[in-house]
Amino acid sequence: MPGGYVGGYAADTGLDIAGFKLPVYAVASGTVVYAEAGHTGWEGRGNTNLTVLLELDQPIAWRDREITHAWYAHLSQLAFAQPEGAAERRRVEGGEWLGTSGFGNGSPHLHLGLLLDGGIEQNWGDYLLFDQVAEVLGPFRAKQRLPR
Repeated sequence: MPGGYVGGYAADTGLDIAGFKLPVYAVASGTVVYAEAGHTGWEGRGNTNLTVLLELDQPIAWRDREITHAWYAHLSQLAFAQPEGAAERRRVEGGEWLGTSGFGNGSPHLHLGLLLDGGIEQNWGDYLLFDQVAEVLGPFRAKQRLPR
């Protein structure tokens, strides 16, 4: 999300990147599991609920586990739609445009989660926390502006 600001807190289920109506790109190449509304607990109250789940082509080693999926939430627009369970799944390249950031919990931002070992839900133990995602992708720190 070029030009966004890294946000979040230590116990968050991923990395928040503040910014409104900014482009969101794939962090790596992979196959789309879904690109549609839903799949988030943050619905209603002005939240945008378009989400994308991407299965990475090449898992990322992390400690004694593997990062296998990237999850993008609070999108206001999708580059394409694909329902969960679609017979044909779209493949994307790293850096390909996935959509546009929106709102979540009253704040304009994207929520980016990295999921472990084939997990596709944000269940405790199946995802990296804020500081862990910032370390894997960065290193980034809170309030840091991302390059344009």
